[in-house]
Amino acid sequence: MNTIITLLHSRDIIPDKNVDLVLLKAQKEDVDILSQMHAEAFSQSLVEIKTTKASLLDSLQRPNMVLWKFFDKKTQNIIGMASSTFDGHLIHLADVVINKKHRNQGFGQLLMSNLIDQTRLIYNRPKVYLQLRITNQVALHVYLKLGFEFVDMHHLSNQEKWLKAS
Repeated sequence: MNTIITLLHSRDIIPDKNVDLVLLKAQKEDVDILSQMHAEAFSQSLVEIKTTKASLLDSLQRPNMVLWKFFDKKTQNIIGMASSTFDGHLIHLADVVINKKHRNQGFGQLLMSNLIDQTRLIYNRPKVYLQLRITNQVALHVYLKLGFEFVDMHHLSNQEKWLKAS
């Protein structure tokens, strides 16, 4: 799969920010930054960080998976990440993270909105799912605002729920 670029209309959505954002397929050289960002978001130990890094590197090789970076062309910084997987029927989004410095400014909503559109386009499927720890109230608020709905998955614990984009 070629590198996929989606230009975002960030100035319309986040008018007070001086950013020029793109959603790009991550490359091997991005994995160190992405694994650190993931570790900060999920409070991982050093051992877990190494496992995450290996997992992210592995995901770059999977034909049914895309590791994404949310990149600011002005500052040349990665401000977010996510992954998408397609199992032949469903699109599953995971590891959605915004860098601490950019949280609570609308970037998460912008990333998710464009990620949903891009994955639907790539996989030609309308249904997009994600799994969420219900204790993550900030993410839950963003997902519900974007039109996600709860889906009943009996095998999940009481701490995890699946959401489907409408």
